[in-house]
Amino acid sequence: MSAPIEDAVRLVRANPRFRNVVVTKRDDGSILLAAECDVQLPSTWKAIGQSPSGIRSWESVEILFPTKFPLHSPLITLREDLPTDLPHINYFKNADRIHPCLVHGSLREALHTEGMERLLLQLFEWLERAASGELIDEDFGWEPTRRTDVSDLLYLDVDATANNSPPLGGFSLVQLNVIQADTASCAWVARPFPKKRLDNKDAIQFAKTNVAFQDGTSKSIGTIGGVFWPYADADGQIATDSTFKPDSVSTLSDLVARASECQLDVTVRRFFENVASAFFLDAPRSISQPIYAILAVRRPFHILGYETEFELIAYRIDWPIRQLSPGEVDALPVRPVAILSVISKELLRKTSGLTVQNAGFKTAILGCGSLGSKIALHLSRAGYLPSLFIDSDYFSAHNSARHALVPEAAFSVSSKADQVGKICAQFSPGEAVKQWPWPIEEVAEIPGSRETCLYDPNALLINTTASNSVRTFLNQSDIQSRVTEATALNLGRNAVMTTEGPSKNPSSEDLMAYAYEKMRDAGILQTQDSANQSPLRVGVGCNSITLPMADSQLSLIAAAVAQALLLYQEKGIPDIGRLAIGQLGNDGMSLVWMHWLLGATQLADRTDTDGWTIRVLDNAHQKIAKEVAAHPGVETGGLIVGRISPVCREAIIVDVLPAPADSVRTSVLFELGVEGRAEMIARYDTSGKGVLWCLGTWHSHLDAVGPSPTDIKTAESIKGELKRAAILLIHRPDGYSAVVKPNYD
Repeated sequence: MSAPIEDAVRLVRANPRFRNVVVTKRDDGSILLAAECDVQLPSTWKAIGQSPSGIRSWESVEILFPTKFPLHSPLITLREDLPTDLPHINYFKNADRIHPCLVHGSLREALHTEGMERLLLQLFEWLERAASGELIDEDFGWEPTRRTDVSDLLYLDVDATANNSPPLGGFSLVQLNVIQADTASCAWVARPFPKKRLDNKDAIQFAKTNVAFQDGTSKSIGTIGGVFWPYADADGQIATDSTFKPDSVSTLSDLVARASECQLDVTVRRFFENVASAFFLDAPRSISQPIYAILAVRRPFHILGYETEFELIAYRIDWPIRQLSPGEVDALPVRPVAILSVISKELLRKTSGLTVQNAGFKTAILGCGSLGSKIALHLSRAGYLPSLFIDSDYFSAHNSARHALVPEAAFSVSSKADQVGKICAQFSPGEAVKQWPWPIEEVAEIPGSRETCLYDPNALLINTTASNSVRTFLNQSDIQSRVTEATALNLGRNAVMTTEGPSKNPSSEDLMAYAYEKMRDAGILQTQDSANQSPLRVGVGCNSITLPMADSQLSLIAAAVAQALLLYQEKGIPDIGRLAIGQLGNDGMSLVWMHWLLGATQLADRTDTDGWTIRVLDNAHQKIAKEVAAHPGVETGGLIVGRISPVCREAIIVDVLPAPADSVRTSVLFELGVEGRAEMIARYDTSGKGVLWCLGTWHSHLDAVGPSPTDIKTAESIKGELKRAAILLIHRPDGYSAVVKPNYD
């Protein structure tokens, strides 16, 4: 006897609730402990020796310790004649000792988590609750027939099956696909349960024609299952079965007897008579075809984990494809089958800890590369399948280093959008998914694009392209869905996630410019050249480069972004612009996120801008408003900073710098001082790393008037001192005006 078993036996002997403990070593080396357990019945029941449910004051208990205990869990059984009309009893055969279900989940995990003491406490609780009839909780749901250590599986939508039951009872047929090995099988529905019955003869013929012969063995490609429903009475009512029955079915005659207990024997007999008469043919060797029988038993309340009151109890019969005598039919072995939930968005959301019935909002993935593919998979696995995938690029071998697709995907002429979309669609069968192998800039020419979520203001477009041109297009297009952008920066050491505000204000461009400002302020903004350091050559051609970054590092970002998007699905898209910046920790494992909110962007009057668009971010606007309020009755001002796109004739003001101390404020004029101004501008431009720089000046007008001749002259005089263009921004009581003087030198 090993030391762990000695410890367990000693624990049982020391427990006052056990008596007459006998320990025996078996031939295979395992140890069998037999004892009597005090159930501690109430005095009234103890006086007569048992409870009304048939549980005795002292119950026979056997604990079989395998030779590999505690790596293998012990087997705890009760007497053979224990009442079996009790819930929480595992599958057993007639004359077997009864196997109580003591824990939810793995007995071995419970043993290694809390020790043998926990298993004994669970046994005591099971016996006490069995004695008092409290093994089941109506609010929790009806405990279905136990299926543990079962090697035959059937994937079935239980609620959908129950909803398609024949109104008056009887049986319905379903076509199944089965993959089977020597001792295990897995089956699933090849066709949904029909509202009308399939023709019995045609269904059986379908199964017969899908038997494959291979070296004396058979592999079932297709087969049938019968679902048997209780008949309704003259008033259309279906009887409720509120008693637990032992599941000890091991032969077909046992199955028919079990069906009789459930008032299903008439349809079960007819089904198998049809099978017996139809299933024989001239086979070169004796082979068999798996046939599935599913008993539908109506319970007094819903089944645990489901909405329906019908409990579906499944069995498998390997039917020989030859003539059988009645005796052979009755003796055919029957195996219990475990029914597992089919994949659905409801199942995925429940498993992900999300709201099952939440309608959420539609999403589209723009950019099905490394980051986009992982985010799409995270969302799909959580039951929120994107409805549109957009990417014109193809998968290449080097993408395998950090992409959701596998290397085999490189040997395909399908786009990333097509391949990623097909994988994600598997998580929500039946939901409509579109894949666009075209650039987003061609959206206007794509047939049916107006009917997609891109033109739904309540939808979200997830942009993972990290493309400036794509961001600009989205900002200027008539696409109505709000945009969330996610990108990795600085070789994955930083990440940015932005979410546009209502009506796309602030826009993705605004938020990315704001991100640059926050990164500059934190000292993590890098120049374009340093950000793209160490490119790798992955092919021949000017576009055959990528950047080194581990899949695990990128996955940190993808998981965080996906989690934020799932929170949006649960709580709604924020009603304000949002920015989050992630910073990889020095440990290389943690990703710390900083968060900011950004209100609506102010647009300057374009009357004097020569077609330029001047966007004043809300944080800059709030600082300007505060400065104006601090100097009533006079004009005030300062410096503006941000970035310019001469190609798009657009400037984004991300912040303001204070006016030098020698600035002059009067009721008719603001004169920007020079004390320390050049040094302040130089410091900012240096920290801006060529991404952000000083754009010009701002000052206030006391009246709602645009730029004066003096303002225009001032803008002209400073344009040569600033990069790309000089902007003179004017704060008015009713908004902003601006003067723009491009610098072409």
